[in-house]
Amino acid sequence: MKAWIKITFRLILCHLFSYLLISVSYYNLVMKSYYEGDNPVFASFLITEKHPTEWAVAMTWLFPFQILHGLVIVSFLILIWDWFVTQSLAKRFITIFWLKGLIGGIASIGPSPGNLEGFLFFLPNITAFIHLLVALEVLLQSAFTAFLFVLWTKNFKTKSQ
Repeated sequence: MKAWIKITFRLILCHLFSYLLISVSYYNLVMKSYYEGDNPVFASFLITEKHPTEWAVAMTWLFPFQILHGLVIVSFLILIWDWFVTQSLAKRFITIFWLKGLIGGIASIGPSPGNLEGFLFFLPNITAFIHLLVALEVLLQSAFTAFLFVLWTKNFKTKSQ
């Protein structure tokens, strides 16, 4: 099997596993009240369980979109793979964490909860605390994805192998 196929497969699996473990748990344990509680602040601009028909459609497409998310990240990673595999495990971790968490999450261009644009442009009902909770989820999931991927690919050498 070509190395780039293994890289793609492994990054997507790491992303999906971290999404299931971190984000699904985080949603249920920390964030759910912001979607459907007494003051569901996200319900004013996101599809939530409050709208069951739209929620069912979103849940149907959740994993295909998460796979697409992984493909977007791996499309850049493959470009830098020869450099990536020459780095220490710590630098590999930082690279994946940076791609997924900082560039893809905190610094993404469109305003959303937990990113820099969101802090600036969201109405005050999305408090700094809510932004920090979302940012923490993004960073935890990114760190876990990076950790899994780096461990799983530590013996890979070049994209041409």
